[in-house]
Amino acid sequence: MTESKPAGLLVAGLSRTGRRSGNEDAADWKTFGPGSAVRGYALVCDGMGGHNAGEVASAMALEAM
Repeated sequence: MTESKPAGLLVAGLSRTGRRSGNEDAADWKTFGPGSAVRGYALVCDGMGGHNAGEVASAMALEAM
């Protein structure tokens, strides 16, 4: 009998400002242990560059989730 272990979970993130001077995006992720029904999650909130307070809106959306 061969015993196998579940593959690990690797999470990374990268965001670019594009043509804007500031980055309005927000992202977060979390991984859970092997006993959890869910392995992890990732959230990305786009700041809608060019609109007023896009960085605030994306941060609030991330916080709400």
